[in-house]
Amino acid sequence: TTGMVSGVVSGTCNITYSTGTGCFTTKSISVNPLPYSYSLTGGGMYCAGGTGLPINLSGSQSGISYQMYFGGFPAGSALTGTGSALSFGIFTSVGAYTLMATNTLTGCVKAIGSITVGTNPLPLVYNVTGGGGYCPGGTGTHVSLSMSQTGIMYQLYANGVAVGAAVAGTGLSIDFGTQTIAGTYTVVGTNLTTGCTKNMNGSVNVSISPLPNTFSVTGPTTPVCAGGTGFHIGLSGSVTGVQYQVFQGSLAVGSAMTGTGAPLDFGLFTGGGTYTVKATDPIT
Repeated sequence: TTGMVSGVVSGTCNITYSTGTGCFTTKSISVNPLPYSYSLTGGGMYCAGGTGLPINLSGSQSGISYQMYFGGFPAGSALTGTGSALSFGIFTSVGAYTLMATNTLTGCVKAIGSITVGTNPLPLVYNVTGGGGYCPGGTGTHVSLSMSQTGIMYQLYANGVAVGAAVAGTGLSIDFGTQTIAGTYTVVGTNLTTGCTKNMNGSVNVSISPLPNTFSVTGPTTPVCAGGTGFHIGLSGSVTGVQYQVFQGSLAVGSAMTGTGAPLDFGLFTGGGTYTVKATDPIT
């Protein structure tokens, strides 16, 4: 007769059975143990585009072969137990990983367990805007972000150094205010829940524009007589492209003149008072 024996722990068991003639015989059966169980560690969630996550085994059994599987196929090479913890390396594919342990001498196989690897999305990318030049002593120039994402914190950097406090996304554009440090400005978005960060698109430069060169205003050195033809007001030098305007008190007098690189003569003036000249760079 034939039959199945189950529920027997590892080791040797004796089965006594009848031969059918009234006699009984004892048969010894050897039951091989399954590989020991250990805990899978690691896995979890990592930021999209990252290097992945490690998967480890808290311990191992000497002589046992451990193979990681993903989607029913081997993932990486099998490792032989050493009696210590094992590291299976870094895994990037999203899904469940299962570890199988095999005793190559007995053929006994045991599923040690499963662990999952997943990804968290990066913050959405928006454009850094603003920047430009400002005049010495001015309030600076604005740096902004074209749009923002709720739940994301945005940090402004000038030349790689954080400037001010991070600003929470609102779903609208963000103005980081006026910036006075000369250099390159960038923005990094961070999801505080997942820790995922992303550089926003592009950068802007802030520069301090030079003031126009200073020249001497020229004119009469002594009082002039009433009823005369007037007196010339000039400038001892000029810069090409810069606009020069004469003022009598706070009132502009005459038309602005464009610098030529040489002295300027603004013509004849007859009114008494104090005359000044203001230079303006139309580019800055």
